[in-house]
Amino acid sequence: MPGLTDDSEGLTVARSIGLTSSVRILITDQNFGDEAVVERELVVAAGGELLVEACRTEDDVAAALAHHAPDALLVQFAPVGERALASAETVRAIVRYGVGVDNIDADAA
Repeated sequence: MPGLTDDSEGLTVARSIGLTSSVRILITDQNFGDEAVVERELVVAAGGELLVEACRTEDDVAAALAHHAPDALLVQFAPVGERALASAETVRAIVRYGVGVDNIDADAA
């Protein structure tokens, strides 16, 4: 993405949560229909890897976490509960697209 440098916001955010090398971010679900183009450009420019799944259930999220071992999650509607988070040993941040966190078990996180 034009104008992004090593001091880009994505790299700053990654460093702020303790990630100093390549960051692996998993989008559990999103309905924007754009294959996460903007997110991918930002993550790649910051030296990271973006993975996109189409999770609908907590079991889907658990399977995606176990398969990809991401450093961070971007979640829109998929439920992220205790069962899913049991597979989240590498996750350092959970970010929700939208308002509220009613689909994320904050106590389990």
